[in-house]
Amino acid sequence: YEGAVPLSPAERRLLAAQPVFERPVLGGLGLARSEDGRRFLEALALPSLNVVRVEAGAPQLKSRIPGQARALLEVRLVEGMDWERVFDRIMAHISEQGYHVIEREPTLELRRQYPKICRIRRGPGYNAARLRLDAPLAQQVKRALDTVAGRVLLLPYSPETLPLTVVQSELGAPVLVIPLRGAGARRHMANE
Repeated sequence: YEGAVPLSPAERRLLAAQPVFERPVLGGLGLARSEDGRRFLEALALPSLNVVRVEAGAPQLKSRIPGQARALLEVRLVEGMDWERVFDRIMAHISEQGYHVIEREPTLELRRQYPKICRIRRGPGYNAARLRLDAPLAQQVKRALDTVAGRVLLLPYSPETLPLTVVQSELGAPVLVIPLRGAGARRHMANE
């Protein structure tokens, strides 16, 4: 969690006062509890490395050892973490496992030279941003929404990936996200 800015004591108190809704969320996923027993809202304030997909071989082939495998990883950062530093640390970790790490298609010569090769594609990235839950703007907006919609849930981070640092940098102002969607809304397309 190098560089990660933890929740402040005031933010922890605000999260503790939020309604508990983990059981239906976890139950719907077939899980008895969260990975480390933390509340869902507190876990959103932690970075994560998610294995999105792993592929090897081809579906029509049987009884063959595939010549290569692919994995898609997703990294959720939190405030204070530098995405390029995290990417470099992931590359270093893979290298420490005995892989020759490259960022291009391996040539036949490289394949003959190294028994284990890992090609990594460095995608575009950005750092995480957040408006502290105890910030005056966040509290003013919460009070206003509470009067209109009843009790409103505050999240330390959006569970979605948003380029908020880019927006914050361009505007020179804090950013507050208010999601407007109903339960079960599908915000992503099948090809994303």
